[in-house]
Amino acid sequence: MESATDSISLSVTSGKAPTSFASWCETVFAIYKRPCQVVMDPAGVVGFKEQGHIMNSYETTVLGMDLIGFKPVRWADEIVKSALVAPGRQKPLFATVSGCGRGKTRACTEIRNVLLKRGRVFTLSITFNSFWAVDDVSDKWEGITSPRISYALSMVARMASMFYGIPFDRVCKLMKSSLPDIVQLLQTTLTGHQIIHEFVILMMIEVRRSRRAVDTFVLIVDEVVAMERYMKTNFRANDVVATLRLALLEYSIVVPDLETMHVSLFITSLEAAYVGRTDSGRPIVTVEL
Repeated sequence: MESATDSISLSVTSGKAPTSFASWCETVFAIYKRPCQVVMDPAGVVGFKEQGHIMNSYETTVLGMDLIGFKPVRWADEIVKSALVAPGRQKPLFATVSGCGRGKTRACTEIRNVLLKRGRVFTLSITFNSFWAVDDVSDKWEGITSPRISYALSMVARMASMFYGIPFDRVCKLMKSSLPDIVQLLQTTLTGHQIIHEFVILMMIEVRRSRRAVDTFVLIVDEVVAMERYMKTNFRANDVVATLRLALLEYSIVVPDLETMHVSLFITSLEAAYVGRTDSGRPIVTVEL
């Protein structure tokens, strides 16, 4: 078992049979040469649609209205500041728990809008709702029996959709068609948090090709309950989001040619049970709507 200060590093290679999850991803997404524009040049993207948000068409109708009392700049500042905290149980998780229609997704969008203007920050928003909803078509991985591995693959599928700007259903088809090539490695060698680590490192390497100043990754995950319920139904597993907390908050992530990578995580949920409030002692910062 790795300690909280252990780090996982990665050298991405290509042109060979997959020997790591990252090299498999390189092959799977090879037809998409570069990440989408908002990832590589966020300052140059003006249109809302091109910014790659997770709000659906109905929610975009409220963009011109203020989210009363909500201060996205304040929360963006707090999230970036938290990224500087060293990995371990002392590293905070940012979370919002609220019912349907209370503005969780809008808050994610407003915070991300601020973060897109931060030159040192690479931020990604994903959701388990709307076009990225949870079901067997997208989230059942043939041959995978571990709930943590299954969860990690579903996380990567959604991150890849936003990173490359590819429709989610297309991402799932690409990954599932190549899954037999890596099933054995997934089942015998990798853990769920390692899978997430490797894809985050792959993304950071790509981002830093054009944005060398980037040293901070902020992941925003909206509506985590849907995946938790799916995993409980199909695997009888609870708190699978712990895999994500472990990957981004507990262990350091080592990116080639980057002295220190800073990471922060913000999640939203319909239910408090899924934000990770346990006896672990990890501080949870409530993002107030």
